[in-house]
Amino acid sequence: MQRHNNKIPEDMESATTREFWEKSQPLPVWRKICFAIGGAPYQITSTVLGFFMSIFLLEVAQVDPSHVSVIVFGGKLWYAMTDPVCGYLVNRTKPSSWGKYKPWILLTMPFACVTYLCFWAVPDYSQQGKLWWYLVFYCLFQGFLSGVHVPYTSMTMSLSENQRDRDSITVYRMVAEAIGVMTGVIIQGHFIKKHRTAGSCEKGSSSSNQSSPSGDNINNQIGSYHNASVTIICIYVICILICFYGTKEQKVNHMAPEDGFFLGLQEVLFFHPYVKLSMSVLFLSVAISITQGNLALFCTHTLGMGRHFSTFITIIMASTICSLPIWHLVQKRIGKKKTFAAGMLVDAA
Repeated sequence: MQRHNNKIPEDMESATTREFWEKSQPLPVWRKICFAIGGAPYQITSTVLGFFMSIFLLEVAQVDPSHVSVIVFGGKLWYAMTDPVCGYLVNRTKPSSWGKYKPWILLTMPFACVTYLCFWAVPDYSQQGKLWWYLVFYCLFQGFLSGVHVPYTSMTMSLSENQRDRDSITVYRMVAEAIGVMTGVIIQGHFIKKHRTAGSCEKGSSSSNQSSPSGDNINNQIGSYHNASVTIICIYVICILICFYGTKEQKVNHMAPEDGFFLGLQEVLFFHPYVKLSMSVLFLSVAISITQGNLALFCTHTLGMGRHFSTFITIIMASTICSLPIWHLVQKRIGKKKTFAAGMLVDAA
């Protein structure tokens, strides 16, 4: 009996030592890479929608311009609401054998893929029917995208308790997301540039002189958008599976909050540093979204470079990736806060 009592503490001590040793070890590079790969799908799909959605709805689906504005604004508004709701639901989720965040990423991924494919279809509906088709599937995709991206970004804190590891994970993720942005532009541009025919918006030009795509060309463009969306979805699934099976959440003691959700939300919203940071990020995101949505139309109808649009975007994204190491060095030298302020000033200029 005494021997049995001595054995139990030894096992407990061994398990505790093993758990402490695992947490104290640096996170392996291959796990950082697997986690970073999971951030690429969000950037791929968001970039493709940001740059190519307007020209797809106007030139291929032939949706009324006023309806396009409703679709874009409605989707963005819905996405702004689904993010905090999804964050609340994820926070209330009890950890399973797979972890707390990974099941969300895996289970919402199929729905995001299906709605993304449906969005790039062209139904034979009236203008009102097309409005509801694209608005519904755009909002659904944005909602399921929140179900993937919110738990993915939250998982950063559960991969390691070491702040250096967390900073390193963030750098890996930023590089993967930048590569995802370029990947989305290259894939989408490669498929659509073969068959794209942009109409003319010159003043005084008659309708007979405007270059209007024929029925066969429209079908070719529909097929090119479909092939691009299928390719992107295949990459989406592969990246999510790599992230799911290549990462491991550490066991963290989740303490139930003493205050209610709305009281905690009130404290956050009245915390002035957070409000200032949120407002600056909000206006920066709005500026980027407006630029993405109108850049294709600007290049096509103002600069007359519609056929070179994909090349133009690829160059921009390549310069973005090249600037990441520079900003990382600046961050190490002057700190995160000053680097963020410098970046905002450069964007504003």
